[in-house]
Amino acid sequence: MKPRLAIVSDLWGFNNDSYINLYIEELYNYFDVDLIDAQVLGDVNRNQDKQLIHKQFMSSGIDLAASRLAKAHIHFDILLGFNIGGTIGWEAIQLGAKIDSLITVSTTHFKTKKNFPSKSIKLYLGEAEKNISSEKWLQELGLSYSIRPSYGNLIYNNEAFINELCTELTESYSTKNDCCE
Repeated sequence: MKPRLAIVSDLWGFNNDSYINLYIEELYNYFDVDLIDAQVLGDVNRNQDKQLIHKQFMSSGIDLAASRLAKAHIHFDILLGFNIGGTIGWEAIQLGAKIDSLITVSTTHFKTKKNFPSKSIKLYLGEAEKNISSEKWLQELGLSYSIRPSYGNLIYNNEAFINELCTELTESYSTKNDCCE
């Protein structure tokens, strides 16, 4: 049986984002992939500018999305969250969501967190991201992380990074025997 992988979008959702197809192409043979649109899950209005979308996520969307994930009682071996999607995954685990491993990419909303899920967590950040957590903070908390040089806050839609991450996921979380059942 393939591991179940949830991919939670960034604050823009999956509306017209071709990068998600690259993840699906790389991962579908190794995982049962569920795409979760953060805007839909958090009841965020798509027809707004970035600042209004972000404000809506901060005021209620993250909490609602995390609550819905937890209440769904769906087991995910891995949740891969892009930007706000990583924050949703983090909060969902705090609420009891059945998620074994959390992988976040370009998620920077953790800097104020003091309670950490007792799950496997790995953070991927671009070196040129705004609001990046300090390496000292990451080391003090014992979080597994990778800061990638030459990348910014849209690291997750860069084809070279996608290939690297998908290779790492397939090697770490799946078995070759499971890919063709």
